[in-house]
Amino acid sequence: MGRTLLSLGEAAAALGVPEVTARRWARQGKLPAHVVDGHPRIYREELEAWAKIHRMAIEEAAERVTRHPVADTTLLGAMQRGGVHFHVKGRDAGEALRSAVAVAPLAAGVNRDALFERILEREQLTSTAMGSGVAVPHPRTPAFDFVAEAMVVTCFLDQPVDFHALDGRPVEVLFLLLNPSTAVHLRVLAQLGHLLRSEGFLEFLPGCESADALFERAAEIAPGS
Repeated sequence: MGRTLLSLGEAAAALGVPEVTARRWARQGKLPAHVVDGHPRIYREELEAWAKIHRMAIEEAAERVTRHPVADTTLLGAMQRGGVHFHVKGRDAGEALRSAVAVAPLAAGVNRDALFERILEREQLTSTAMGSGVAVPHPRTPAFDFVAEAMVVTCFLDQPVDFHALDGRPVEVLFLLLNPSTAVHLRVLAQLGHLLRSEGFLEFLPGCESADALFERAAEIAPGS
């Protein structure tokens, strides 16, 4: 009986990480990839075994889409749901992430310690710092046991924190992504990436003084997202 071959894009979606991350892991030898017809591929069975060792869950695509309709998700809605928080404390990456989890508007009874551990595990795997003073932390696997809808918790840190960004610049703003499925995560991540790449947005961030100002700027740059 033949085994199922996945592309790196399919593997990334199953793991809940951006495709560029899966490609980097494969290049570094962290993922069990094989070259098939000139392209990197991963046997699903080997991916499942690798994910189990690294405590990463794999969801079926059909199940994700059925439970969490991607088309209904917008970046602005996720940002408004997560709120904007100023003067968030943290002397290092771990403290800043814990503080971000503490201010996240989660439902009563959510295990914040467990969520923090998931986010910290992801950060220890590779930095989520994007450069230019921004980081986009998130759990290693979909956060369906912590949130029912997409949430982006925006945190302006009380002091710059070293997240080991490639450009060497300490992080001043965290966009904590909490999403109920891989598909929703990839949609929100792509929309946020567009926002961060937009002309003038990174320059706008340090002087942002209110949630309304941030939401208005996001709506101007990415209407309908």
